[in-house]
Amino acid sequence: MSSKLAEWKFNGTSESSLGVGGVAISNNATAVGGIENLWISTTDGSGISRLEDIKAIGQDSLVALTPLTGADKDKTWTLRVSGEPSFSGAPVPHYIFPVGSVSMTDDQALFAGGIIGSPIAFYAPSYGGTAASTAYTTEGAYFDTSDIGDYASRSSQWDTREGDIRKKMYRMTQAQNNISHIYKELLRAMIAAFSDVGYISSEDKFIHTKCVHANAERTVAKLKEDNNVILPILSIAQTVSNNDKERRRTENLLVHEKYWDPEKARAFRILSFAPRAVNVMYQLNVWTKYMSDMDQILEQVRLKFNPEMEVPTKFSTLTKGLIDTEENIGKLDAADKEDRILQKTINITVRTYIPSPKFLVTSTGEIEKFLIET
Repeated sequence: MSSKLAEWKFNGTSESSLGVGGVAISNNATAVGGIENLWISTTDGSGISRLEDIKAIGQDSLVALTPLTGADKDKTWTLRVSGEPSFSGAPVPHYIFPVGSVSMTDDQALFAGGIIGSPIAFYAPSYGGTAASTAYTTEGAYFDTSDIGDYASRSSQWDTREGDIRKKMYRMTQAQNNISHIYKELLRAMIAAFSDVGYISSEDKFIHTKCVHANAERTVAKLKEDNNVILPILSIAQTVSNNDKERRRTENLLVHEKYWDPEKARAFRILSFAPRAVNVMYQLNVWTKYMSDMDQILEQVRLKFNPEMEVPTKFSTLTKGLIDTEENIGKLDAADKEDRILQKTINITVRTYIPSPKFLVTSTGEIEKFLIET
């Protein structure tokens, strides 16, 4: 129970005294076993919804409350939840938790009367027993579902903190041009990956081959109409792309990241929706006049896939490429060429993700578009 979730103010010993952002108990002296109920406002002292934190409290959970000021400062009440909570909208929206036992950090009772109005730290619940009799919802916490409108869920339809963030991010995503140019970046990376390939000439010199962006048909047309194309040459083109069913998410998750700004010497919280898993297929064509040149180039190409090739981009350094199939196209005749041209085709699949727009969560809780490339 070392994870502090939020702060409430202690409002007294009756439900009617409960205020927004507060907690209250059912009697004044917190002797062992002396509390019957714990009332917790659905929002904390800063006005932020804490429904998701409250919903994490299960039956037999241990909940820790620690006064931050007063005579009982830093002493801890540990309350064991003894039953299912009930919801009440008066005097403020809150949940009522039955409490079966109370323990404290020393032998003295903690008197709530001395800290009314003082802040209380609320710590994450620790699961301490069985919850076999608890009726759980699909959200993983138990609540009376007689009126589902009273409760919150992770769905964007409900006014939870996460749901509010999702709705804002959806609106900002739809309202702006969020094209990442991931396919252009991948193509550049693929061309760069094969730009260091070459062959050893008859004069025992290593000659670099040129890698260009062109499909096979365009390259053939160029070879037939011009006589100034220097062979060997490599051409690469994207063919198709599709969704990767094995890597796709089953739901639209929020990705939490941190960005460190060295100029301001502080970290920022960055949110985005989970990226979309896709497979992008490329066709690499090798064109040579001699079989010896073809063999040397193919040897270097295959060594790049051992067993997979790194395709780093500004979006990711973990993108991988794999060889699917190879095709021996054979020979073709080109104008003004003494020899026929050899062609080999290698089909490559690159496994990557389409990135989602990133958003900055400011210190005031606002959501802004994050423009810095990470």
